[in-house]
Amino acid sequence: RGCHTRGILPGGLGVNRRAAELHDRLLLPCRYEGADEWVACLRGSEYQFSKVNKWIGCFAMAVNEENANFGRIVTAPTNGAAGVIPAVLMYYLCFSGEEVGEDDIVKFLLVAGEIGSIFKKGATISAAMGG
Repeated sequence: RGCHTRGILPGGLGVNRRAAELHDRLLLPCRYEGADEWVACLRGSEYQFSKVNKWIGCFAMAVNEENANFGRIVTAPTNGAAGVIPAVLMYYLCFSGEEVGEDDIVKFLLVAGEIGSIFKKGATISAAMGG
């Protein structure tokens, strides 16, 4: 949803959503109907390093815009960083060149959770708590 939603984010500052515009620039001229065709278009995109990096940024920005719009997101590890895991997962699904199944996604999330746990044990996640 975040890659396709346009408009102004709430809060009174007049901040425009940017992920949908970036998405459209990166995906042109591919047309799709539905999620499966969308992913197929993404997989058919150029695998240039700079373009893939823009896609990762687009995915992360889309999640963060959903957060700013009071949408439902997963806090991972904080709302401010909630776009990181979905963006990396989308990279894995669309640009790794591998056939990714449900078991692979579960393993990805478990490893990401364990890495987050290692960091959490040695540091504070909240900037307010850490000073």
